Amino acid sequence: MNRKLGIVITSAILLTSTIVPNVAIARSPNNRSSSIVSFQEATIPRGTRIPVQHDNDKIVIAPSEKRSLTLTVRDSVIRNNRLVIPAGTRIEGELRPAGDGSRFVAQTLVFRDGQRIEINARSGIVTRRETVRRSPRVGKVLTNAGIGAAAAAIIAGITGDRKIDALEVIGGAALGGATSFALNNRQTEVISIRPNEDLTLELRSDLALR
Repeated sequence: MNRKLGIVITSAILLTSTIVPNVAIARSPNNRSSSIVSFQEATIPRGTRIPVQHDNDKIVIAPSEKRSLTLTVRDSVIRNNRLVIPAGTRIEGELRPAGDGSRFVAQTLVFRDGQRIEINARSGIVTRRETVRRSPRVGKVLTNAGIGAAAAAIIAGITGDRKIDALEVIGGAALGGATSFALNNRQTEVISIRPNEDLTLELRSDLALR
C-alpha cells in the first residue's frame, strides 16, 4: 500500500502535544540469515513480541473511539532458526479505548498466500494526547496522519469546516452526528498514536501455526 500524503484541512487547528512514555519497543531477529529455513508449522509461545508498522506515521482518534485497523509485521519472527511469521504479514484488529488511552487488539494474521489464523495479542496502552484548537498549523501538524472518523468529526466541528473529505479517515465508518459533539467547544483532546513505535504486539497465549 502506498504511503499517503498528509491531510489538508482548509480551516486551521493547533495540536499541542503532551507526551506520556510508551511501552518499550522490541525488535525480532531479521530474516536474512542463511541458516533460516522457509515458513514452517510451529508454536510461538506466549509473551513473544511482534514489531509492526503502518503506512501512516501518526494515527489520531477520539479518546472513546473504537476503530478497525490493519498493521503489517515489520520484521520476520524467527523461532529455532525457522521463519514462523514473515515480514509483511498483515495483522487485522482494532484500536480500542483502554485505561487513559487506547491500545491495538489483534484478531487475525493474514499470510501472503491468503491463510488466516486467529491471534491473541495486543499492544501496550498509548496515552499520548494532543489538544485540538483553531490555528494555521494544521497542514504541517497532521502530515501523513490517519484519522479516526470520530476524531475527524470532532476536528471538523471545532474548525467549523464540514469539508472533511480531504482527511484520510481510517476505519471507513460514517461520521454521523459526532460532529455536533464539538460544535460549541473551542478545543478538545485526541489520542495521538505513532503506530511504528507504539503498537508492538505481545502474544497473550501460545500461537499455533499449522
